[in-house]
Amino acid sequence: MNVLLETLESPFLGIALAILIPFIFLISLIDDKRMKLLFCFFCWGSVAGILALTLNDTIMAFHGATTATPQMVTTVAIVEEFLKALPLLLFLFSTKFRKLDRLVILCAVAIGFGFSIEETIYYFLGSGDLTGIGSIILVIVRSLSTSLMHAMTTGVVGLGLFVMQKYRNIGLPLFYGLISISITIHGIFNLFLANNQILIGLIIPISMYFIGMLFLMNFDEDDYNRNKKAKIKE
Repeated sequence: MNVLLETLESPFLGIALAILIPFIFLISLIDDKRMKLLFCFFCWGSVAGILALTLNDTIMAFHGATTATPQMVTTVAIVEEFLKALPLLLFLFSTKFRKLDRLVILCAVAIGFGFSIEETIYYFLGSGDLTGIGSIILVIVRSLSTSLMHAMTTGVVGLGLFVMQKYRNIGLPLFYGLISISITIHGIFNLFLANNQILIGLIIPISMYFIGMLFLMNFDEDDYNRNKKAKIKE
């Protein structure tokens, strides 16, 4: 209840609404169901962003800690990755999504980008001492590092659900395992940043992005479906 009240009182709720309301109008005008779904997942990312910021602040206040402490580095990763990935459970348990394709990967990435926009604005407004070129550098660095990281860690969950879709009968353990991977990557990224290893922090998400892009560019969905049908017949 306290977390809910803090969320409603947070000034960043207004930022989330400023992002969500125009997107809701846009989504209502889109006929393509896949594109509509992609934007909906992006919007969830923004909602998850404000929830995570509030929840993390509450946890830090309770323990009297900061995001730089080893405990909070792990806790922040757990909170954020679980909140981001929650809608992906639809692809496991909803009958409408029994056949998974690359859409699950794109939806997962969209959640991460929606989340990262909210978080970047939060840190941008919190750095009131930065002006001019300093503020521009902050946004660029976060967009190339943290924003990509959030998209890629959630993307890992989407990719895992796509690749492992034949194991739906162990849906929750599978989901937990994929979340654990994303939390680990997120935690390692946070540790590098906490120790001022910004260059490595840049390399990790950018590398993951280009690997993911190569996968999607070279992935032949029709060929994949044909091979899957052939294996079923065997």
